[in-house]
Amino acid sequence: MAQIYEVTIVVDGGRTAEFESYMADTHINEVLATGCFAAAFFARDGSTYTVGYHVNTPEDLDRYLNKHAGSLRQDVIDRFGESVSASRRTLDIVKLFPGS
Repeated sequence: MAQIYEVTIVVDGGRTAEFESYMADTHINEVLATGCFAAAFFARDGSTYTVGYHVNTPEDLDRYLNKHAGSLRQDVIDRFGESVSASRRTLDIVKLFPGS
């Protein structure tokens, strides 16, 4: 079953530009390079950001969480420390609609 692994990050207002650049140019590409995800989106609402990673199988997500998540999360902590806080959830895709 395909899923969305969603990460919501609240960023201290003084660091949003730096955070946005790091996520768009570095972090999301590193996560996708693990081969565990098919695609991602990056969105914002003020200083709250959401990244949604499209996962083809639960096994792909397990592989990401067990082999890659720790070091990638640590990199964000090392760069931004207490300026960011994150929450995560997994959503089962009921139906995926093709774009036009």
